[in-house]
Amino acid sequence: MKTIFFLLSLIMITASCSNELDNQHNNDNSRLIFSSFSEFNRTYKELSKLSSAELKSWANIKNHTTLLNSNDSIISEYSNVVKTLFNDKSEIIINDSIIWLHAGVLYAYSMQEYKHKNQIDNGRIVGNLYIQKINNPTLRSTISGGNLINHQKQFSQYSYKKLGGVTQYVGGLRKYVNEIYLEGFSYQELPIPMPRTYYEYMRFRAKLEYKGSSGWKPAGEPRRIVINLMGQANFSVYANNIPISTGVQTFQYSGNQDIILADWINATSVPISRYWTFSLNGTVYQHVEGDLQSNEWTDSTSW
Repeated sequence: MKTIFFLLSLIMITASCSNELDNQHNNDNSRLIFSSFSEFNRTYKELSKLSSAELKSWANIKNHTTLLNSNDSIISEYSNVVKTLFNDKSEIIINDSIIWLHAGVLYAYSMQEYKHKNQIDNGRIVGNLYIQKINNPTLRSTISGGNLINHQKQFSQYSYKKLGGVTQYVGGLRKYVNEIYLEGFSYQELPIPMPRTYYEYMRFRAKLEYKGSSGWKPAGEPRRIVINLMGQANFSVYANNIPISTGVQTFQYSGNQDIILADWINATSVPISRYWTFSLNGTVYQHVEGDLQSNEWTDSTSW
């Protein structure tokens, strides 16, 4: 049943993309092509329904390089969807412009400019990609004491087992992390001047990390994840109550489990002081497949 659902998901997403995505992205630089940023955003929302493994399969079908294996500290904070959509040079094509993502800024080049570019100096700034973590002024929990650090568990891993494989014995420190974050875009469609469009997504992410010589890094051991969350979100620009209700259960899952909790899109200027508030309760269960039962973790969440 899961295989059938996965195949149907791929078919639906492929059908929702334009002919440019289907037929023209396979070029020398493996850049995905979108007719507009609105199309990019629609694809972003569709891909947000897929797991890490499904995102890799989607990229392979497109013959498309990604940022999923990047070790860059800034890129590591982006959602897996962003890391899938941009190629390994952090580039996509929108309309007839090459868009380069660098340190959270989106630069645009014509095809001719790109041949002779001195990237930051010659690029036109057309937008931004920004990440905000919980308790940043832009993303506020309304529950007293709600924070990020309380939603982590460090443990010594003993073993793991891949689907259909044998148990592997491996030591070392691991850490489960559950976090809420805001991933937002602003984009100014060319030709400039055009009003910027803002897209903001409040997301939940369940991670597994290992302790390396240079700090905590993403770990890839398969695990079981069960997410049950309920609550609401509010955006300061409008008096709204966005209900949040998620039920996700995955087995043999490698990578981050990353889902959208709430979103907001506006085609006009927005106040700099805008912010999200939210309250969230529920449980998140994580356990590395084949590891000691004592290393399982149920996070009784309260944000």
